[in-house]
Amino acid sequence: MASLWNASEIRVYARLFNELHTGVNVDVEVYEWAEDAASHMALTTRLLADPPDVFVSHSDLTFEKKSVEVLFADLYGFMDGPRGIGYDDYFSNIFSAAEIRGGLYLLPIHISIECGFLNTRLMDGIGVDVSEVRELSFDGEIDLYQRVAEAFPDEEILSNPRFSIFQAFTRNRLYDVDNKLVYIDTPEMNERLVRALDMPVDDEVVHFTPERISERIIVTFGSSDDMLEDSNVMVIPMGSNLNRLSAFFLQEHPGIQFSPPVTMVYGGSEGFGFHAYTSLSIMRDAANSGLAWEFVRFIMEFEDSLFLVSDYYSAISHLPINRARFENQVFELIDEIYTTNMFYSNMEQYITMPPEEHKEQSITQIMDYLRNYLEQLNYEIRYNQAVMNSLIYPDIWLLHSGQQDVSRTLANIQSRIELYIYE
Repeated sequence: MASLWNASEIRVYARLFNELHTGVNVDVEVYEWAEDAASHMALTTRLLADPPDVFVSHSDLTFEKKSVEVLFADLYGFMDGPRGIGYDDYFSNIFSAAEIRGGLYLLPIHISIECGFLNTRLMDGIGVDVSEVRELSFDGEIDLYQRVAEAFPDEEILSNPRFSIFQAFTRNRLYDVDNKLVYIDTPEMNERLVRALDMPVDDEVVHFTPERISERIIVTFGSSDDMLEDSNVMVIPMGSNLNRLSAFFLQEHPGIQFSPPVTMVYGGSEGFGFHAYTSLSIMRDAANSGLAWEFVRFIMEFEDSLFLVSDYYSAISHLPINRARFENQVFELIDEIYTTNMFYSNMEQYITMPPEEHKEQSITQIMDYLRNYLEQLNYEIRYNQAVMNSLIYPDIWLLHSGQQDVSRTLANIQSRIELYIYE
């Protein structure tokens, strides 16, 4: 069972699996995304009443109020069993980073790393050496924005294209279900929101409505023009747009506007976080748990690149945790990004070494950066979309639309989340 977001990719694996196991039929059922509390409860009830063998999700779908061991099997039992895996074949630190209460119930297969690219012109204007910046939190972003806005009074500076008060909640830890703690109505959050309210929002990207906020997400593959164009954007998040890694080898271009990536820090977490785009689970009460594991293991151990396979979108937007797959698939991706961007940027006229040597050096630099980043990942950024939409966003809308002040907003959300974690 997979969502609309990743069903097409699971079907690719199903087809490949069926080619090797002709007597097996992998049926991919699609479920509606749990966007609010009611649909989340309906999905949970459905999983308990009629469990599929394999469930596919990602970081926006959590089961924090339900004991995950009631829904899902601990995959360590399969991974360490007689038909298990070799941990050295993976960026296995991601397994421990994805644990819930000591068990591995949602296994990340493809992930996105949280990086951003700083506008070098704007950073120079406030005396910040981008080579010295290693990470950027939400509060740090606000601090930089205020300094940049003061230094460039004649420009309308945007912090990042998706910036809004909504990110004050999605990029900070709000509550802890296990320990019954809520961190919302605090002096720190109050100050954070007051400052964020004064910052402009890109209405072409972020759109508030009474019911929901939408953030336009564009995954491009081709030339990364936004790295070379004059820009009043302070930081561009990489998100799912791995093409922006071209910033590495465009640094010698006279038009380059952005630095190599810095780590985007979430909340008070220390280290390197990730979002899991595709996570696999085996239902605790799966009718065919052994066969389900064979399918999951097949996906885990798949090493070939799917870069050119239609309907496999992760190949251009996310990173695999299988080390051999990483070397094959990500190399193909970076090689294509390099070739495309060199063509559109006329970069060859600015480099001081033979083109083939520059290409090899550039691709090696990016691959080393990504490999090192993956090896340091130590926490998964989980984000409950249903709770955000049903319990938090209504007051964000009132604040955004001027119908409510910051203090009342935080008090209302604090009270509602306390009821949620204690119910």
